[in-house]
Amino acid sequence: MSALGAVLCFWALILFSYTVYDRMLPLRVPDYGDVWWTDNDGAHDPVFNPSHGILPIPNDPTHLLVPKRDPRPKPVSILTELESRPPLDMLTEFFITGEIKHTDPSAHATPLIDLVYMFVNASSDYFHAAKNAKMIEEGMPVADAGHIHHFRDNGELRGAMRSGALAFGDRVRDIHLITGSYEIPEENKHIVPSADELARLGVSTSDITGWTVSQIPEWFDYEHRANVKHHTHSDIYYLPRDDDGRMHSALADEDEDHWRSLSLPSFNSFEIENRVGWVEGLSDNFIFNNDDMFFLGGLATSDFHHPLVGPVLRIEPEMLIKTEVGANLLSSGGELGGLQHAALLLSSRFAYKKREYTHHMPKAFTKTMVHESAVMFAQSMTVAGTRVFRQSKRGRADISAAFLGAHLQIERWREGLLWKYIVAKLGGQDGLLRANARDQLRKIFRLQKGNEDDTIVIEKIKRSTLRDVEELSDRAGWEQPLHTHYYFSSFDGHLPSSKMVLHQGHPKHCVFSVSQCLPEGFFSSDEDVSAVDVFRTMAFEKHGCGDCFIDALVNESGERGLSAFFPSADALYFPPKDQPPRMWERSEPMLPLTPTWEEADFTMAYNVRTGQDAWKGVRARTDGAVRMREWCVKMLSRYPYTYGRTPSRFYMVHNATEFTRYVDDLTKNTDIVLTCINDDQPDDADGTVRELFQNWMEMLFSGPSRFVRYEKADAKWSDNNEPMEGQEEEEKETETET
Repeated sequence: MSALGAVLCFWALILFSYTVYDRMLPLRVPDYGDVWWTDNDGAHDPVFNPSHGILPIPNDPTHLLVPKRDPRPKPVSILTELESRPPLDMLTEFFITGEIKHTDPSAHATPLIDLVYMFVNASSDYFHAAKNAKMIEEGMPVADAGHIHHFRDNGELRGAMRSGALAFGDRVRDIHLITGSYEIPEENKHIVPSADELARLGVSTSDITGWTVSQIPEWFDYEHRANVKHHTHSDIYYLPRDDDGRMHSALADEDEDHWRSLSLPSFNSFEIENRVGWVEGLSDNFIFNNDDMFFLGGLATSDFHHPLVGPVLRIEPEMLIKTEVGANLLSSGGELGGLQHAALLLSSRFAYKKREYTHHMPKAFTKTMVHESAVMFAQSMTVAGTRVFRQSKRGRADISAAFLGAHLQIERWREGLLWKYIVAKLGGQDGLLRANARDQLRKIFRLQKGNEDDTIVIEKIKRSTLRDVEELSDRAGWEQPLHTHYYFSSFDGHLPSSKMVLHQGHPKHCVFSVSQCLPEGFFSSDEDVSAVDVFRTMAFEKHGCGDCFIDALVNESGERGLSAFFPSADALYFPPKDQPPRMWERSEPMLPLTPTWEEADFTMAYNVRTGQDAWKGVRARTDGAVRMREWCVKMLSRYPYTYGRTPSRFYMVHNATEFTRYVDDLTKNTDIVLTCINDDQPDDADGTVRELFQNWMEMLFSGPSRFVRYEKADAKWSDNNEPMEGQEEEEKETETET
């Protein structure tokens, strides 16, 4: 049987070689110019400094020694000010009119992005010892059966990271690599250097209380890691605290040390993703990747993030996630429990409804949403963080960070649109809707005073936002998406639920019922009405009313821009004087970060603070008043998004035949630029797929590049390191061209 297996493996490799050879070998990125080494490449790379205490282990290229310190390093600040936001005058003009007059590309350059990857290697003895200890702690049977494929390392990370570095080139700022860290068993304590050796290396031991080991890939050159920043799980597992160190009020009784002892080490990718907001040095906009996700061609940053219209969300309109968590999903190994739990949290804070599935591909994240979700759902996410396995029994279920972040972006934008019109514009200083507000609504709905129909049909007009964005991007010097089609921009309102409307441009209609959506006798009465009460009804209690109302206001704004939503240019609000600072108060305007809408205070007095309308180069008023148009622009600029689609494929590999068929599919469909190749083989799988995988990555992504300066020079791609047929000739041709 073993001889037959060897023969089959040989012919599979031959067939595989011919299959992939005609694709892009290696991956070329002409959009970014010369990808080969130049004399000054790496001149500004960080220099390894052993005095920081993170040390290589002799004869062990797959682990680092990491000190445990007391006190622990201070965690990063959360809810920080956006650094990548365009200038105030540019944003205000675009929000109001849908246009920008800036033609100088230096006015706001395309922001760089970060790439974030997670890595785990189940072949590590430290990993197995830690995993088994946690399984015993949680009362789970200590067995690898059925779990190995979740942690099996085929060397995917190297190809995945290279594909990202090559696809985006010099548009990448930093690559963040997140890996596990584990206790050192007693029999391995000899790897810790002596006090004399630590002193020789310049390591200060005054605050070191012990040591752990952290995993790294064997090919990763930690001492010359260029723009790769390495983080352990211990570095990012913190509870949300305000800048003054106060713990979130919902976690007042939580002992962070005890919580960390329950949560670490973690073997649950869902919960590790939920801590990404504590990655030090993370950019405002980043792309989150699993180690089995690959970019297959040159991409623009605007394939994932656009400076004006925000992150590109890849969702499936016809695949809806329920807002309930079945008991059978508490310890499920799949993703459904995490998706449904996230959907339930969103329906507690926003409108109660099903929400669209997010594609299992590289995802556009914003630090804004990661931080807001960590505060808004602190209690649920803290409990979920202790679920160190998908099969854990703590809490309700896992929480999907990608699903939560994408839909939080959608909902915060919608909430902001309704709030700024109903509360900020109509309610104003005293928060009441009077005769003038009624006249404004009559104008929006085209109603005659004294003859207000109950049923109003709104047919949404055609907008030019996405067509305009192409021209505006060219004038501003921003990248156009290379492989992504934008179907919808939040600057056209709220995301439609119909795929026919989104993809095929079918006209959108809605019906607004005055009696259902507004207080009883609203137009016939002279009684003052609370703006916040009307807002709550439309935003949460009867979300269909709010969606249709947004469409009416978009129509009123015309072909482009959102002018109808905004307070006038001279609108001022005077916040109450001598208000004590409240938790999570920032220079950034934000509506409440509560886990439910019922407990949130949506009044102007609570949400608008003096100085929050200030921008870089624009000072706050000296009389304490807040310019409400600028405040609303600044608040909403945290949440714009775009719905887009990019040619992609998701594959689940069970055997070598499937893998070869999938590669053939990629070869025939050269428009595919995103793929996820998920290893779902049985635990006893032989190494055929592993070898095919490694050879495929080598042929697509290998070769010297100035964007890949973090690998060991002699790192092998394949376990057998035998070149595939045709590979030597290709490398010789490449050397000649260079």
